[in-house]
Amino acid sequence: MVKMWIKLNKNHRIAHQDVYFCEEALLSTDDGILDSMRDVCRKLDVPAPVILPKHVNEMATFGRVVFKPGDFIESVDFDSMETEILREDKKKERDTFGVGY
Repeated sequence: MVKMWIKLNKNHRIAHQDVYFCEEALLSTDDGILDSMRDVCRKLDVPAPVILPKHVNEMATFGRVVFKPGDFIESVDFDSMETEILREDKKKERDTFGVGY
């Protein structure tokens, strides 16, 4: 499971934000990203954006996508919707062997 952080921005401020949990395997396919975004948008009560190959590439490369009002078929009352994948890094154990203390 990974966290998906969604921010709705209006007038350069966060109008609404929320965190959702989704399966990491879903975010590795185009259909999975689309399904995850539909679920999130349904929970936020906003229209789902049109997912283009550009969005899938940004999600895969950067773990972050910004949707503008032109990415939605219906009109929206926000300036952008930012989606970011929050992966929890496992704590890296420091090897203190041989450090000298």
